[in-house]
Amino acid sequence: MIAESALCLVRDVQGEGGIWTPGALMGPALRERLKERAGLTFAAL
Repeated sequence: MIAESALCLVRDVQGEGGIWTPGALMGPALRERLKERAGLTFAAL
C-alpha cells in the first residue's frame, strides 16, 4: 500500500497546490490503483 500510494502520488494525481489531506488528494485514484494492482477490495459498511 505504501509503494502504491507513492506511485499514485507521482503518476496519477495532480494537485493545484495548497494543503490537501491524503484522502482528498488521492482517494479515488488510489482506491482504483489498489483494486487493480494490489488485489484489495473495498465495501461500504
